[in-house]
Parts: sequence; C-alpha cells; structure tokens
Amino acid sequence: MASHELQLLSRVIRTGNLQKIIDWGITEHDFLTNEGRTIFQNLVGYYSMPESAGSVIGENAIRQRYPSFILCDDQGMTDDALCLEVRKHRLAIELDNLLDRTRSANVVDPINALNVINSGSLDLINIGLGKNTDLSLGMAISKLKEKYLQIVAGANFAKGPWPWEILNRETGGIQPDDYIVIYGRPKSFKSWLLTFLIAFVVEQMKRALIYTKEMTPDNIFNRIYACLARVSYKGLRMGLLSRDEQDALFAIERFVERAGLRDNVYCLSGKDVPQGGDTVPWLRSKIEKYQPDYVFVDGLYLMSDVHKARGRRPSTKRPTWTRSRSATPSGRTPRQPSESSRKEEHRLPC
Repeated sequence: MASHELQLLSRVIRTGNLQKIIDWGITEHDFLTNEGRTIFQNLVGYYSMPESAGSVIGENAIRQRYPSFILCDDQGMTDDALCLEVRKHRLAIELDNLLDRTRSANVVDPINALNVINSGSLDLINIGLGKNTDLSLGMAISKLKEKYLQIVAGANFAKGPWPWEILNRETGGIQPDDYIVIYGRPKSFKSWLLTFLIAFVVEQMKRALIYTKEMTPDNIFNRIYACLARVSYKGLRMGLLSRDEQDALFAIERFVERAGLRDNVYCLSGKDVPQGGDTVPWLRSKIEKYQPDYVFVDGLYLMSDVHKARGRRPSTKRPTWTRSRSATPSGRTPRQPSESSRKEEHRLPC
C-alpha cells in the first residue's frame, strides 16, 4: 500500500500543483524516507530554477530518474488531506523520538527530562501549526477555481440542509463559513426556532452540542422531543397527549436507540458551571471533547467574559444573542438569533 508521502508526490507529479503544496507548508523535512525527500527536493529545485521556473517534473521525466516510481495517489483524497496526513505521520514519529529522549534523560535527571519534553513539545506544536493560513490574491483564485469546478461536477460542500427548501435553493444549504443571525424581539420564539433546528439536525443523524443558561437541559430536550414526535409541547408538559400522540412520543426512544443516536446530542448547563467558568475557551474544550457537527448556543450574551474585566451583569440595553454553529475540524457555521432591547419586553404580550 502506497504511503501518504508517495501519494502526495504522485499527486504533485500528476497535477503539477506543487505551489499549492508549498503554500500549505510542506517542506522536505516532512518526508521521512530518503526516496520521498530526494524526489521532493528535485521537484522543488527544478520548479525554482530560473530557466524552468514554474515547471513541475512530469511522470515520464520522473521515471527516467526513478524507474520504479508509479502514480499511486487515491483520487478521493484532496491535496489538503494528503498534506495533513504527511504532517501527522511526521509528528507521530518525532513524538516517539521525543518520548525516547525524555525517558533516557529521566534515568539521569528528572528535572532535565522535564526540560527536554517541554522544549521538544513546543517544537512539535510549532510543526503542527506549520500550515500556512495566510491567503494571497493568487492563492484565492486558485481555491475558487478548484471549488467551482468541483461544484459544477456535482460536489456538495454544505454541512447540511436547511429544513426549508426555499433557503436551500438560495444558499445551497448550511455552508462551513456561514455566519447566520436570527433577529427577533424578546419572546419571539427564537429559542423555539433553535430547538426546531436541533431536532432537524437529530433527524439528519448529525452530532450536536447545546449550551443553555436561561433554560435547563430538561427544558431543551423536552422541546426537542416534542418537535421530533410532532406533538404539542403544552400537551407533553401537562400530560394531555392523546393516545396516538403518546405512542408517537414513546416511539422516539426506540428511534434514538436503533439509530445509535443516544450519545449524539449533549446539553451543557451554564447554570451549573462554577461562576465565571462558562467562557468561550471552556466551550471550545467541550467541542474538542464531543466533536459535534453543530454547536447551538442559547444565550451567547450570558456566557462569562474570559478576562473577567467587568464585574457586572451584561447591560440589558445591549443586543442579546443565541447562536448555533456547525462544528467540523475545518470550520463551524454559527446561527445566531438576537434580541432587541429588554426595554421592549413590557410592550409585548406574554
């Protein structure tokens, strides 16, 4: 089976996209085999020579130098994915080496061993962050062209659909880089809309993480189950469901178990977090733990300030927010309802 190193080299030789690999941050040090490192050095050297600037050695030319080399890249892997796998393999090997050095140093002096692992881990972190995220005008048009051609060929980059076809027609679904604001006055059913979207995500078999501070997790899940079962929330709370509605509600439990969704949705209660602990970094740690596809935040304005610069409650004159986010390693799509001033609340019917 071809290694990711050889697959990446194969992709460069087959497509000529060496500059894209360089822009990602790949260097000769990412190639751990002598063969891979030598081929990459030759590709970069030829690409950089004044008389052949911008040219990439092709399949026939590379076989003259390396007769056993064959094109072996998996077509389903993107350039970014191959770069990431090559980098991860390098990190895994270098981490093993660091641990070996640490264990050897620990035999002599534990304090020195701590210094070894501290400095070595910082180096590895810097390597891991080596991907170049700065975007130039030329790189942007290359990305645009590649993505456009993929869309024309039928690729769908949406994280998921909207529940409403009119939005799907206009937006192509919920995109990774969308930032969606749902605006509404107090008591205008923003949280209900958010709950409906969570239920829709559950039906799509997606993973979700919810943060709430005004409502309890039980409130959130009761509303979600009412939406999933298509029954009256009032009837659920008051025990007034008909026999058919009750059967529909209880059928949701079987659906959750059979579809393997029992651990697909978690709700975080901001009320139960130690004072000042429900910060954005805290939420990010929960995202890393549960790896959801979407994150829904009901009451962003209620989250604690990480710097604790102001020891007062948030001003009620400022807009308040509810946010949901699509959570993937490469990007998350916020959906964010907002409220008008609480001063308007007394004018509205309950």
